[in-house]
Amino acid sequence: METLRKESFETTRIKLAKQAVEQYSFTSAQVKQLLQLFSFEESRLDMAKHMYRLSTDKPNYFQVYDVFSFSASKEQLSAYLRDYR
Repeated sequence: METLRKESFETTRIKLAKQAVEQYSFTSAQVKQLLQLFSFEESRLDMAKHMYRLSTDKPNYFQVYDVFSFSASKEQLSAYLRDYR
């Protein structure tokens, strides 16, 4: 998390985060904490979608919605989770 925090470019931060998370599983609370490192709503949404499959407690993934400022982002995540297979 410290490496991501130090990265100044959001696009690089996303790439690093996606590489780093692939080998682990996360609780919804941990996903929420990680998403707070991103400045842009679009980046948070991208990572939230990416990390859903790595979540160990999918029924609690609703906690992740708290990191979003816009209802459109929450709706997009909800639609993604609904269609996820």
